[in-house]
This record gives sequence, structure tokens and C-alpha cells, in this order.
Amino acid sequence: AQWSPSTEATMRAMLLTRDAARALREATRRVSQTSVPTPTHLTRWRAVGSAETCTGAFSWPSSSDGRRGVGTRADTVCHLASTLMSPTHHAVLQQQTKSYSSNTTPHAHSCRDKIHMEALSFHGYHGVLHAEKVLGQKFVVDVTMSVCHLTSGQSDDIKDTVDYASAYELIKEQVEGKDNAKDLIERVGAGIATELLKKFEKVIDVTVRVQKPHVAVTGTVGSLGIEVFRQRE
Repeated sequence: AQWSPSTEATMRAMLLTRDAARALREATRRVSQTSVPTPTHLTRWRAVGSAETCTGAFSWPSSSDGRRGVGTRADTVCHLASTLMSPTHHAVLQQQTKSYSSNTTPHAHSCRDKIHMEALSFHGYHGVLHAEKVLGQKFVVDVTMSVCHLTSGQSDDIKDTVDYASAYELIKEQVEGKDNAKDLIERVGAGIATELLKKFEKVIDVTVRVQKPHVAVTGTVGSLGIEVFRQRE
């Protein structure tokens, strides 16, 4: 039976997808197992699922009716393999998959470790209303600090991380006390973030949330609050 043009096109697309996936798996395997120096010439690669040997260059062949851009399945796979395994792409993949040893300090942007201090409750006197500054009210603070744990995770030494107790006392000083009263909790949150960055050099950035559970507004409210983010310049 003869296939219709649409069925033939669908089958061809499926074969292209299959061979492209094979080429990607082979490229990934080679990157993870080998360390290839940057060549000064085009490197030849054999594409999986193809009988052809590919070079780093690629051009679409012409079809029988003179149109361009209708490459064969093998040509398409060769193009994908050559692109994936080019020296530049290879170097990028090696950098992305590099693991850090215990004695290596990575750049700040490459470490996503955090320290969370949540639901810290204090009695403060911040607010615009006179009653808030006289009677005070409850404030709840959440702090998230970006601190790389690669060193402390190996050394088990508190000097290689942030002392949570010391951070707690700093936050408490910023929130409690009539002499420390601010009109806005935005100012309170900004002060906490700034002081944490000043005191703890291992903190890369910090997010601070300050909430007022018993805010003086009409209506039912769980809490109102703000969030600030500060990072080291």
C-alpha cells in the first residue's frame, strides 16, 4: 500500500525525532566520560543512527526539485551531533557538570544553599499610630539568608557558617525596644537585612519578611506585612 504525503511526512518527522534523541544521548555520554582539549581543526563525529561521518560544518542539500532546506535524516542528525559536540558547547557542558571538591570555594552565584529563620516573634513599638508606639504589638519575622554550606558541610565548624544565635540577637535588637521604634515596618525589614549583611560576611543575600498579626484595620485579616531583599554589591 502506498502512503499518503501527510502520512509519509509524519513518519519522517518521527524518524528525525528518534535519531535526534539518540544523538543527544551520545553527546551527553561523551561529555560525561571524556575531557577533550579544544581542537584547532574540525573534529569528525559519527552520528548515532546514521551511516555518514559528520564534520563540524553543515549545509543543507538540495532536493530533487531544486528547493533547499530539505535535508536528509542523516544530514539532520549530523548537524545536531556537530552542534552538540562542538568545542564551545563541550566546554560549557563540562563547566555546568563540574562538581566541587571539599577544598574548593565556588563563586557565590553557583551555590544555592540557604539558612532559614522562621516565625521569630517579638514585641515591638513600630507604627504610625500613637497607640502603637505606646502599647506596642506583636511582630513576626522570617529571614532567609543565602550562605554556601560547602565548607561548613565538611568542616563541621560554626566559624564556617552563620551563628544562628548571634543572628537572632541582631534581629531582636532591630525589632524590640521603644527607643528603636520606627513608623514603617519597611524600615524595620530594611534595617534587619542591612545589619545581617554587615555582620556576617558569608551571607550572599538576605530576604526579610516582617508581619503584623494584629494590625489595626477594619475587617478580617490574618496578618499584614512586607518583604525586602538585599544582596552584597
